[in-house]
Amino acid sequence: MRINKERFIGGFNLKNTILSDQCPSDTWERNEKYSSYILDFDSKFHKIITWEDKEYLYYNSDKKLEKELLYLFWANYPLIDFYNKFKIDKYISKITKKCKGLRPMRDLDIKYRIIESIITQNNNLKRIRRLDKILRERYGNGLTYDINKLSKAKLEDLKKIGLGYRAEYLLNVAKKIKNNGLDIDKLKKMKTEDARRLLMNIKGIGPKVADIILGFGIGKRDVFPMDIWLKRTIKREYFNNRKTSDNQLRKFALEYFGEHAQVAHVYIYCYERRWNNG
Repeated sequence: MRINKERFIGGFNLKNTILSDQCPSDTWERNEKYSSYILDFDSKFHKIITWEDKEYLYYNSDKKLEKELLYLFWANYPLIDFYNKFKIDKYISKITKKCKGLRPMRDLDIKYRIIESIITQNNNLKRIRRLDKILRERYGNGLTYDINKLSKAKLEDLKKIGLGYRAEYLLNVAKKIKNNGLDIDKLKKMKTEDARRLLMNIKGIGPKVADIILGFGIGKRDVFPMDIWLKRTIKREYFNNRKTSDNQLRKFALEYFGEHAQVAHVYIYCYERRWNNG
């Protein structure tokens, strides 16, 4: 085991990233000194310890795990490009100053992201985390899900833990993954719109869930998951609170932010949840 350090293009703030409440941050643990994560790699689980100073991210890991950790934090994404492109946008300029160094994250296990994304439907963060924890403990090893075990779960048992109507969707997706009805390798290689259509053909996956999977599971940049926080903000900041459909809001966000849409989504979501009291 060795200590490594990494400087990110355009900066990186570990604390802002881990505390941003974006989906992949759910399984991280943080104290005053460092953040830790259990990384599933090569059929083994490895505990990664990370910390930072003003210039570098430090982490203890074997050489073979470095690539995975850097992939998780979008290390090759030039965050400064996002800042520069939207510096004349008063709202984005304000939130980037407050959330400086915040980076979008990816899950290393896309199967986990697909399943957890189903749980996010019409749900609050506290409940999502509780249900995720229960599923990982009952239908996994406590750290992630066992797709085989989950696909054999009884619908009534899933409903009992509080999944409600989501139980049917979750069971359906788990069975699809187990039976190779969803080709994840193919999904990763597809263009965003094609991948979105493929996912939305699966019962229980709508536009928001599809975008969560593509953004946090695969790392697609041109997605914009529209939840209540994002709808409210886009409508307020760019439409002067005029009556606007969800499709119009989403279309605007995708066209306006373009290849930075997922990054903009993470910044807006984090800022509106944590710092905007107005």
